[in-house]
Amino acid sequence: VMIQERRGMMKVWNLSLIIISFLLTIVGTYMTRSGVVQSVHAFGEDPVLAWTFGAFMLAIVVVSFGLLFWRMPRLRSENELESVLSREFAFLVNNWLFVVCAVFVLGATMYPTIWEWVSELLRDHFPGAYEALHAKAIADPDAWGWLDPEGRRVIGPPFFNRYMRPIGLALLLLTGVGPLVAWRKTSEKQLVRQFAGPLAFGAGSTGAAALLAGAESVWGLACFGLCGFTLWTIIQEFYRGVAARRRNRKERVLDALIRLTLRARRRYGGYIVHLGVVLMFFGWAGNAYKVERKVTLKPGQETHLGGYQIRHDGLRATEDWQKEMITADIAVVRDGEVLEVLQPARWWYYQLPEQPTTEVSRYMTPLEDVYVSVQTVDMTTGWTQLSLYINPLVNWIWVGFIVMLMGSLICVGTRREEKKPR
Repeated sequence: VMIQERRGMMKVWNLSLIIISFLLTIVGTYMTRSGVVQSVHAFGEDPVLAWTFGAFMLAIVVVSFGLLFWRMPRLRSENELESVLSREFAFLVNNWLFVVCAVFVLGATMYPTIWEWVSELLRDHFPGAYEALHAKAIADPDAWGWLDPEGRRVIGPPFFNRYMRPIGLALLLLTGVGPLVAWRKTSEKQLVRQFAGPLAFGAGSTGAAALLAGAESVWGLACFGLCGFTLWTIIQEFYRGVAARRRNRKERVLDALIRLTLRARRRYGGYIVHLGVVLMFFGWAGNAYKVERKVTLKPGQETHLGGYQIRHDGLRATEDWQKEMITADIAVVRDGEVLEVLQPARWWYYQLPEQPTTEVSRYMTPLEDVYVSVQTVDMTTGWTQLSLYINPLVNWIWVGFIVMLMGSLICVGTRREEKKPR
């Protein structure tokens, strides 16, 4: 929208993305209601509903894109892309990356169904190709998915992480690059001046992460480095704006910061959104250093998890009108001090005794969370199987979401007079 307002470009892009966004909301409903995707959230198969949705989606595509092509002469760009070293090009690459993300998630959601269709076709007509593909899939389940007990191929977090991780880091990089490049074209002198600080801070962030957390995860280090790069970009933009106001209007730092943000809400609210994105990626980077263990303990026994001792203090069996509950008292200890006694549990509902639920308990700090859950328990002997996790930086994802929401609200408050003519 900013490029369309400033430069009269990407009109077709904007309208196409609006149409596709609406279409995908219908596609999501179609996948759930028609039964084409097997899921615990899906309804049973309904051929009539599937055909109805199919006709509706076809009508959306034909009518919407038909109108778009009809109006194409009026939607021609008023300016051309002048250089790859421009903000317009950064926006264009950003658009393509988001489209790739959407296509991948849609394809991955439909993957088990598509796999069935392709496998059936190959098995019937090209048995040699089917055997080769099947062998490849078995050899690398993270890339191709697993087979469930019914023979359907399913995918999980490793599949998405494998392919979405590089796309996510590319988007984070563009979040930092966008404000550094100029509209139309960026000169070499501008590039050096704009990128020197962010590149230095990004390299320093990578080194600090390697020293503090270890260099085992290349993806984790890359994420920390890009977070540093983008963070410095945001700081740099605010610093220059505040410095200019102080120089011209002799304002105090806080006054200049507030007035700068309120006078150009879309721009600086956008930077606050970028800050929220950086904090969320910072939290996700911590997942590269996640610690996970499964242990079996009796009351009085303990085990080590990272820098903590996890001690089993006993079991309690209780019940209410709805369910039976077995709760474990698990002490989180560091340097001999009990930080917190967690109470993970297993619940058996009377109406569904064959489907017990797991109630997770956690100890939270700004830098990491300790999660404990009960998997199996023997009340006679006290033996309890526990799943233990340390999730570093996970709370920063929530902090980032709040910051991103605040930035979005500032952007929404944009005044009419802020919109500049082309």
